[in-house]
Amino acid sequence: MCIFVRCVHINECEGERGEDYDEDCHICVNTIGSYTCECEDGYELDSTTNQTCIDINECDGEKGVDYDEDCHICVNTNGSYTCECENGYELDSATNQTCIGELYLVIEKLEARKTQDAK
Repeated sequence: MCIFVRCVHINECEGERGEDYDEDCHICVNTIGSYTCECEDGYELDSTTNQTCIDINECDGEKGVDYDEDCHICVNTNGSYTCECENGYELDSATNQTCIGELYLVIEKLEARKTQDAK
């Protein structure tokens, strides 16, 4: 006696995140018999499952390559990083990823004055 089984492909990506596919999968990509994920910047595919995105810790990398050279103390955040700055420096609010010092702030203020005076 033979029993014939028909397989039906289920597209997990059409389902709900956290139920049909992993909640940490940023973009679900359907594959034959399963799924994988595409990850947003600052994340990478977990090679143990290929079904979830995990944070890249830029601070474990090389200064000037994986995080800004002028970042005094690198602090990992979800999907990115920020910096803690030494005395006399402050976090650049434009990027939140580099420390700027007093000389830079003086030049920035002088340029702002020139712009205002030109008006």
